[in-house]
Parts: sequence; structure tokens; C-alpha cells
Amino acid sequence: MNSVPGIGDHQCGLYLAGGICASLLKKERTGKGEKVTVSLYNAALFTMGTMVVSANYDNTYPVKKKDLPNPLLKHYMTKDNRCLQLAIPQYDKFIVKVLELIGIPEVAEDERFKSFKGLKENTSVLTGIIQSAIEKKDVDEWLSLFNEGVLVNTPVKFKHHTEEEFRLAPLLGEHTEEVLMTLGYGESEIRRMAEDKVVRM
Repeated sequence: MNSVPGIGDHQCGLYLAGGICASLLKKERTGKGEKVTVSLYNAALFTMGTMVVSANYDNTYPVKKKDLPNPLLKHYMTKDNRCLQLAIPQYDKFIVKVLELIGIPEVAEDERFKSFKGLKENTSVLTGIIQSAIEKKDVDEWLSLFNEGVLVNTPVKFKHHTEEEFRLAPLLGEHTEEVLMTLGYGESEIRRMAEDKVVRM
């Protein structure tokens, strides 16, 4: 499995932010500052810490989907051929709620699936059952249901800060004309600058 672009950079940013906060707290308490550094290599090792430690117990990565022991840590294909990734490590705590949300509450009564300890040999069976349920709805429908069930969250929430509507970052030059017009340039001037490749639109 290939990692997505920027995953290391994002992690370094998060770790650096945490380090800066700790340094500021130290300065407030002791009056002394602290130099904070973060490296991509150390961030990568820490991010993959679970896999690194697990490898010492004869576990091999990457793991095929069918071999993952927890069905709540797998991805499933939706009706519109999108990938819905579940990331719920606490199987025993959430399995009943998840099965209710996806419309198959009766499955939770099956003795084979009641606890993670007893799941072992039946992981692939439950994975197939969940896949059959997930593929009946589009990904947007599932995200709405999981949000209502409070099983989808942003990493950090603040009590006095509301979440803003998601907006795509602009393409290069997407707002060039709009910005130049606010600076007083006319359409003909902007068009000429674009033709002369002074600006990009």
C-alpha cells in the first residue's frame, strides 16, 4: 500500500505544534525557553510505532484486508464505488453501535461476533456481512449516518470554536482577475497582462 502524499509533512507539523506548546508552557512555568526540533525520520518511526513494535512479535506489514483481525479497522466499498474507511480500534465497545448504524442490528446477537476475543476465525465472515451492508448506500449517505451517530470526528475540537464549511483551496491563478479588479485594474488591462504572461489566469 502506498502512503498518501504529504502524510509525513502533516505529522511533523502536528508534532512540532505539540512541541512548541510544551516549550511555551515550560517558559511560562520556569522562565526558560526551549529549542524544538522535529525530523521526518523520527516522525515516521513514531507514526508507525505500532507496526514497528508489532513486527517484533512476528507480525508482517503491510497486511491484506482479509487478514486484519478487526473488521472495524478496514475499508469498505460503497454503492457509488467509493472507499469508506472505518477506524474504530475498540471493537467490543462499538460493534453493536456500528451494526445498528449500518442497518444490521441482528448481527450483533450472533455469538461469533459478540466479542473481539471470540471473533478470531470469523473475522472474514463479519467483514463480508459489513461489506454487503455498506455497498447498499453512497458514501455521502454513510458519512451523514456516522456523523449523526457521533462516530466521525475532526482530530481536535474546541468548545468555543465552530467548524467552518469545507472549501477547496483555489487553483493557481483562479482569483487573479478578482484580486486585480479590487486593486483598480480594468478588464482590458488585466487581459493584456495575461497575454503578456505578467499574471496567470
